[in-house]
Amino acid sequence: MEDASGFKVGMGIQIHDRLTAGNYLTSTAVITAIEGNTLYFDQPLVYDYSVHEGGVVSNASSILYGVDVQR
Repeated sequence: MEDASGFKVGMGIQIHDRLTAGNYLTSTAVITAIEGNTLYFDQPLVYDYSVHEGGVVSNASSILYGVDVQR
């Protein structure tokens, strides 16, 4: 990423771009390590996000999320 200075290990994050913002293709994760401007997190992304489509990593992440939830 361009600038990782606002992120800390243990922080919850959301990852999306213009094509995926606000829908089920938004990824959530927890930062496990930071090296320079590279973030490492605890699980794979659900989609391949694009810088050209305005890719965003945000610390505005919900503390609760469901994966493979069935009713």
